[in-house]
Amino acid sequence: MGQDHSSTARREVTPEQLTQHLALTFSKKCYTELELYCFKQVFRSLADTEASVGRYWTEATLCRFLELPDVLGVGPVLFQMATYLGVFPCSSLAPTMMTMEAMLTTITLMTGRYKSILKRGERDRNRLLYAAAAVFDKKIGDIMSSEEALEETLKGVQGFAIDKPKEDTIEEDDEDELTMSALDELDAVGAVGLADQPKIRHSIIPMDNFLRLVQLLLLIAPLDALEPVAAYSDQLSEDNLKILRDVATAILASFDVEGRPGITYKAFTAVIPNTLPHLFLGLDALFEHFLYPRDSDPSRTKDTTISAPSSPVQSSQMTAEKQKALPPLLPQDGDILNRAVLSQLSFFITPSTLFRRLHYLYSGNSHGFSLQSLEKHVFTWRAPTILLVTGTLLPANPTNSRERGFVDSLPPKRYPNSMTNGVGKRVTYGIYLTTPWKSTHKSHFGDASTMLFQLSPTHDVFRASTVNTEYGSYTTPTGANLHGGINFGSPLPMSAGSKASATHGSSLSQYVPLGPVSLFLDDSLEFGVFTHTAAGGGSFFPSVSPARTRPAGAQSTAASPTQAADVNTTAAIGPTARRRSRAGSLASQLGSPTSPTSTSSANATPTPATNTRTGSGNNWQDRFEIEALEVWGCGGDEEAVRRKKRIDDEEREARLRREAVAKTGDVDADREILRMAGLIGHDQGGSMG
Repeated sequence: MGQDHSSTARREVTPEQLTQHLALTFSKKCYTELELYCFKQVFRSLADTEASVGRYWTEATLCRFLELPDVLGVGPVLFQMATYLGVFPCSSLAPTMMTMEAMLTTITLMTGRYKSILKRGERDRNRLLYAAAAVFDKKIGDIMSSEEALEETLKGVQGFAIDKPKEDTIEEDDEDELTMSALDELDAVGAVGLADQPKIRHSIIPMDNFLRLVQLLLLIAPLDALEPVAAYSDQLSEDNLKILRDVATAILASFDVEGRPGITYKAFTAVIPNTLPHLFLGLDALFEHFLYPRDSDPSRTKDTTISAPSSPVQSSQMTAEKQKALPPLLPQDGDILNRAVLSQLSFFITPSTLFRRLHYLYSGNSHGFSLQSLEKHVFTWRAPTILLVTGTLLPANPTNSRERGFVDSLPPKRYPNSMTNGVGKRVTYGIYLTTPWKSTHKSHFGDASTMLFQLSPTHDVFRASTVNTEYGSYTTPTGANLHGGINFGSPLPMSAGSKASATHGSSLSQYVPLGPVSLFLDDSLEFGVFTHTAAGGGSFFPSVSPARTRPAGAQSTAASPTQAADVNTTAAIGPTARRRSRAGSLASQLGSPTSPTSTSSANATPTPATNTRTGSGNNWQDRFEIEALEVWGCGGDEEAVRRKKRIDDEEREARLRREAVAKTGDVDADREILRMAGLIGHDQGGSMG
């Protein structure tokens, strides 16, 4: 009897009561008293007031407090996300007024503090962030269903099952575990109104909105909770903004937005966990700003306007002193690596190994394009390294003897390049290694944490397989080994005198070995080739990006302006304001490159790179002439000190050898003396020649 009454009581809890109860639970279990005091002080000092709702924040207030740069036009996007998150777990109430309770819930979800009471993983937070940025309409689900049916029909060979990356099976309209966890915490699983939650299948993130959000995330990727966003205003100059947009466009291209008005949940869940797992980390620090006292910063008044990059950095004296004491985020711009690309790397490489921890080890343009120069500058580094290479795509038919010599060294079976009319266009690839480099005529180096990746024109990450461990090799050409170079994901070169070569003839040794997913740079560091075979079977998994897994011939049906224009994207947020469209109009996403909320040319939406699926569908091979090659060492000043000691020891040994030779002129006798002294031989190695 008592149990029946309790169940009835739970079912009668309204969604409005649930959101309020959850905000109260968050305040008690996720924050200290000081943090709550700071939050309330900040909120009340900047809030507007209306009799029917009490204190609340407007979009302008949120943008002003977080110091969101006007030039990025991201304020409306972030505010729309906040008005959705503020009514968690009852999204049917969105959009909401940003009252104190709604703002606290938003902060708890944005910063990940909910994890102390809601024991769920990142996947459900990503789902929530997707829903917060998405437009919901049933017609979108119908359009996507017709596309998926076509793609299923066109699917061909899927490759070896063992080569497919492990991924969770995600049904788009399954119960949201994070929401269920919140309801469990409130003992309100049977609350009324929950059946009215919008279906995530009937949603899409407008392309322009997501591009603006990614630009912000690139800007704030290294942000600390005590740093103001304005501290990065130097990245908002005209030249840096162009770089920022180019990087954001490459990231956007991985979501298969070609011919679509935006990003579907299916594409989102395929890309984020595999190639952008740290994409939203910057939001943690950004919303932590609510939890620190602002009394020391008199510039933060209600009428203050932040307009980067012309506005000065606004920070307390303590923050300024901390900034001066820290090493720079990047010691210097490289030929390829800059601040925007560094943030892009931090989206899939642990940020703590990158920001303020990199050392410029080698640059082809500075140190010379040769294996010997690279070996001299890189092999003494014993911590993780990042190799980046940029080049222009070669034509299918060589135009000079150098190109012909390189192309003739590749296996005869070739694929078209990754872009339509891509000849002469620039591509950037890279490798992340956690093990030291070494010369490897008989074995490979690298481990399962090695990552092969592409940065432009499409962002992609190819993670290591644990079945085939041919991760990396560094070989110099010899009489027996015709093909030296740097190779990732391929077998070692076949020597002319090997048993396999003798058995199969000279054909095996005359070509460079290329793995199914591999990157090869020739011994002159003049040319490179990236090979991608969808069937897999090598040391790196093939791409899981929707832009590259959609079967050849599958065309988007979501690009119809007529269908897109029918999507209703406006909703009221309360008695004092009407919420801006999440997408403006999806039709404008297709027909206009500018945002409906801004006419600035700085906000124009770049067109993502066209990714061809010609030839064998998802197979491609980018053969390119190298323009820039560089290697960066991760590990900070500690590893730099150890590296300097190793270099000094090697130079001392070399000097002693030269001095010994100069004194006696007897090479054999001097060698024996040095060996007896322990300076050469054993593990030290060396040569008198």
